[in-house]
Amino acid sequence: MGSDRASVLAAIQRAATHAKAPMRLAWETESLSVLGVALDSNPASARADVFLAVTEDGLSSAVKRGENEGRRLRHAAVVRRLVRIGQADAGGAFQKSMRLDLDPVWNRRTSHIVTFAQARNAGPVTAAGVMAVQ
Repeated sequence: MGSDRASVLAAIQRAATHAKAPMRLAWETESLSVLGVALDSNPASARADVFLAVTEDGLSSAVKRGENEGRRLRHAAVVRRLVRIGQADAGGAFQKSMRLDLDPVWNRRTSHIVTFAQARNAGPVTAAGVMAVQ
């Protein structure tokens, strides 16, 4: 399906019609090092895997080969880190406080934290949240 543009767009449109439960994100310390992640009870998220991604905007790469050789491509929402941080309970709730160390080379002003709950075995995303790092 990844190389079939029409199928990919149709799948995205179908997924967008289903509301996602909001996940709450908040820094729990003034030093911006301990993050709280919470999801209220949500049957669609029962036993879902919960993931956290750190993304960064404003990156670019110089293309050395291929059809874009010699061009500089700009990127948005580049995933710098993606980790599974836990699993929702049987009622679909989740809560966790965790230390989140960010690589000092990442630009905090253009970075975001994204969390999402995804049904087991790469199923549908049932909840999501995002916040700027700063």
